[in-house]
Amino acid sequence: MVTDQPAIIRFDPGGVVEDYMARERSFELKGKKIVIDGRCASACTLYTRSPDLCVTSRAAFYFHEAADGKDEDHLVGRDPEVTASMMSFYPQRISDWIKSKGGLRRHMLVLRGREMLSYFKLCKS
Repeated sequence: MVTDQPAIIRFDPGGVVEDYMARERSFELKGKKIVIDGRCASACTLYTRSPDLCVTSRAAFYFHEAADGKDEDHLVGRDPEVTASMMSFYPQRISDWIKSKGGLRRHMLVLRGREMLSYFKLCKS
């Protein structure tokens, strides 16, 4: 069953990894298209796994390692198990890109512009 209305992501700071994994799987089962049209950070980057994902010229992905929480917008603690789970959830081409940049860590890895378009299709108007 294909859902007509796409999920449009314009600013998603992320959240609980397991929730995003479940949401991506649900979208995939429903054949729901995902449009990234702005900042997609943290757990939101798990949508990169979707075969029905496209990006606009405004899209940008911000990757970082999983953390135990936040303290005034700064990541605190590290969660190596969840980070490993994220790496195994990403499509191979994205996990290879992350590894080529030194892996997931506190510092954001940003994928946007031409480089991003080498990994994802541009949404049709």
